[in-house]
Amino acid sequence: MPGEVKLHGVDTKTSGNVPVSQGTNIAGERQTSSDSLSYISTKEDWNYTVVDIADNSTTVSSAPAIIGNVWVNTVLSAHACPIKDDTTTVYSIAASAAVNTEVLALKGTRFETSLIVDPDDAATGEIVVQWRLI
Repeated sequence: MPGEVKLHGVDTKTSGNVPVSQGTNIAGERQTSSDSLSYISTKEDWNYTVVDIADNSTTVSSAPAIIGNVWVNTVLSAHACPIKDDTTTVYSIAASAAVNTEVLALKGTRFETSLIVDPDDAATGEIVVQWRLI
């Protein structure tokens, strides 16, 4: 019933509870005692850059970075869209890629120098790059 308040009792009996120590992994969290470099990433760790393909070349990051995801926001023109690590093309999004196309091949790709979207001068469209610094 709307507006109804229900009181719930709290069981204070501790028998049968499992003790949790600092070394116990709960839901995959990294413990302070861990010597592992892995951790759980949250959306706050990632940057999102909207790239207007008509701008010719866009430096998304001038420092080493890793890609979380890339997707097409606005349909691309009849030009491929190269994504480069400095001057080396790592991947090219296909010409005329449709809206909501995800570039799954780039997930987790490291860019050791810089992350640059460098399409043809006549290209149009818009992509979103999700990335973070290494």
